Amino acid sequence: MKKEDFYTLPKANAGVELPLKLANGDETGEWLRIRGAESDAFRAAKFQAARAIRDLPEDMEEFERAETVDSIMRDTVVSLVADWSFDEECTRDAVREFLTNAPHVAVDIDQIAADKTRFFENASSSSKRTRKRK
Repeated sequence: MKKEDFYTLPKANAGVELPLKLANGDETGEWLRIRGAESDAFRAAKFQAARAIRDLPEDMEEFERAETVDSIMRDTVVSLVADWSFDEECTRDAVREFLTNAPHVAVDIDQIAADKTRFFENASSSSKRTRKRK
């Protein structure tokens, strides 16, 4: 086995395709390209989110704080979308609007991004060589 067999970062940055289904489960032919949770974009977004939450005013009302934290966390999910099949350009604002109005897709994105096995280049194939004990 080579050390490169463990590398998930290149594929996490490139992303994997997520076929989009309607809320009722119907296939649509549309897709999103999802980065992994280990991707550079997601790690940066997670850092920014932690900083933004830390810097919230202490005297914020509870409901306002909850809405603000929800918005900040949505931005971390937005960072996972690298591309899509829609005619509209895949911008942060467009993705944010889409996920705000299709929260079931945001849940799917979160699950896909967290599944590290999807980001192994050859998840099912591994080297057959075994190391001999000395």
